[in-house]
Amino acid sequence: MENFKSIYKYYNDLKLDYPKLSDYELLSIAVQMQRNDILKAGLTVFETDGTPPALEAIAIQLGMKPEKEWRQTRGTILYELSEIKETLDKIADKE
Repeated sequence: MENFKSIYKYYNDLKLDYPKLSDYELLSIAVQMQRNDILKAGLTVFETDGTPPALEAIAIQLGMKPEKEWRQTRGTILYELSEIKETLDKIADKE
């Protein structure tokens, strides 16, 4: 498990940078910062780590197709955008 910076550490760092903020404001920001770190760890893929984030892993298990197949599946946003691009390219070539 990843070690996250404590709220107390965030609070102290913020207090040094923003001495005019109240304790309530500093603690609120510190809690948000720690929450954001936890969310980032759960939802992002780090370049050195090939494992998918939680949401991507769930999508894969539910049958989501790899990105290259999206362009070939009618009804997906990527497919429809590819179709629009091809149509616009054909129109531009005629002019």
